[in-house]
Amino acid sequence: MTAILVLVAAAGGGFLYRARGRRVTDTRAALIKDFIVAWLAMPFALIAVSWTESPFLFVAIFGLTFAALLTGHASHIDLGHAEDGAPADGQKDEWYARWLRRFDLPPWWHDVAALALNGCLIVLPLLLVALATGRWEAALWLLAAGLMKPPAYCLGWVALEEGWTDDPLKVAEPAFGAMLWGALALATC
Repeated sequence: MTAILVLVAAAGGGFLYRARGRRVTDTRAALIKDFIVAWLAMPFALIAVSWTESPFLFVAIFGLTFAALLTGHASHIDLGHAEDGAPADGQKDEWYARWLRRFDLPPWWHDVAALALNGCLIVLPLLLVALATGRWEAALWLLAAGLMKPPAYCLGWVALEEGWTDDPLKVAEPAFGAMLWGALALATC
């Protein structure tokens, strides 16, 4: 039963995270994208409530996870492929990536570190609840999920270079979403 739950969660997470990643150009599409992000954040909040029975935590975890999912990472998805380490598509670095610049990392390592940090920001609110309630195994699954963002994007670039796709995000986003929600399912088992 656990395997089925993990597979269904992974499929849903992969689908929603890919839908969340698509570029939008009008207000209606932006509202739909925000709705998708809300669906991505919802299980985090529901799990927090199931662990604590606190309605306040539902609101807090939902809001923090929603905000983390909206935090941009477009300047790192190129994994150092952009010229001179410039962010992809002219995107500006988010605050966490600007903080990473002080370490003077080569472009590829900067992007990997930024993606890992972004992935960990997504899981951090629920990870803290897991630690506070003594769910160490769940905390490890959540941390692993956050740290899987760089490998998912590396997989996308490998798929592009091997000719399996014309866009690395078509592979990277569903892969990370599947890992994210798959880990959520494992954290609850």
